Amino acid sequence: MACIGVHRVFLKVLVLLLLTLSVQRLYVNNVFAVEEEYSPQSLRLTVYADGMVDVEYVVLVNPLLTSVNVTLPGTFYEDLLVTNEKGLPLDSSILNGKVLVYTLGSWKITFFYTTADLTSKVGRVWTLHVNSPVAFTVKLPVDATIISLSEAPTSIWTTNGHYFITMPAGGQEISYVIGVIGSKERAATLIDEAEQTIKEMEGEGVDTSQAQSKLDEAKTALEEGRYAEAEVLAKEARELAEKESVKEVVERQPNHLWVFIGLASIGLVAVLLAFFGFWRRGKHKVERRTREIKVQEILEKRRHLRLEDREAIEFIASAGGEVFEAELREHFKLPKSTVWRMVKRLKREGLVEVEKVGGQNLIRLVDKTD
Repeated sequence: MACIGVHRVFLKVLVLLLLTLSVQRLYVNNVFAVEEEYSPQSLRLTVYADGMVDVEYVVLVNPLLTSVNVTLPGTFYEDLLVTNEKGLPLDSSILNGKVLVYTLGSWKITFFYTTADLTSKVGRVWTLHVNSPVAFTVKLPVDATIISLSEAPTSIWTTNGHYFITMPAGGQEISYVIGVIGSKERAATLIDEAEQTIKEMEGEGVDTSQAQSKLDEAKTALEEGRYAEAEVLAKEARELAEKESVKEVVERQPNHLWVFIGLASIGLVAVLLAFFGFWRRGKHKVERRTREIKVQEILEKRRHLRLEDREAIEFIASAGGEVFEAELREHFKLPKSTVWRMVKRLKREGLVEVEKVGGQNLIRLVDKTD
């Protein structure tokens, strides 16, 4: 009888243990159901005047897993450091655009790195582009002036000359300028110039409703002390009025326009034919070296490269190690600006060098495996 009692107690303990493990596993699976392997917790970005961004990204991970694949903001990660909840470094590697982290039972991991992929610049205006699964906080450079926000921030404050902005989750953009470029006098002058242009266009019968609306926004910004933003809006108002004026002229004089287009087309064809003849003669004089490139070894060492960059390297290698930039554009059917940025990225990686040959850019693959 005593033996039977012991067995019953043992069975009860075993059943309770199995139930506990099942509940724990069910809880963990529910917690990480959104991303399967991890759940984003927080994202902090520190933006510098040169456009570089320091990233601190915290995610909760399933402690029952030995490794996780995490997608990080940006595509290029400099000085990547991954730590667990105790601040201890974890091994990681970049694989197919994600970071593979060997968590070894950790439940929280933090990523620290620097990237230049989150910012862009047009004129004096910088724009931070972020697509975040969680609300995130941004620290802008000293003396940054905010031009526009894609959405109303959750909170915004300043400390020691820095703007701190908390934005909701999702695809967000923050546009700003560095330095005190906005002044009341300058903004007022630009508004007056835009207003004068709009009046002149109205006198010619041009529809200036859009330009007038933008001008009203500029005046409101001036009254509220947002001088830098008032400058930008005033310039946009003037540009809108001028564009409408050009459109009006084109619509009023269609016959003259087509005559002009016809003459311009004839001249352009003549110039292109002459240029093509010279280009073909010059092209045959270019001596291009043919080399056997160990392209797989190059790509193996650069797993973080974008797909289009990897394809460009393979194409250059298949052509003997060097191609003209125009050949890249033709092969991939890409605009000139896109190919230029691609070449710039590869040059930054030390994978290609650019040489001017007959007025063209010759892209030569640097084979470091030799």
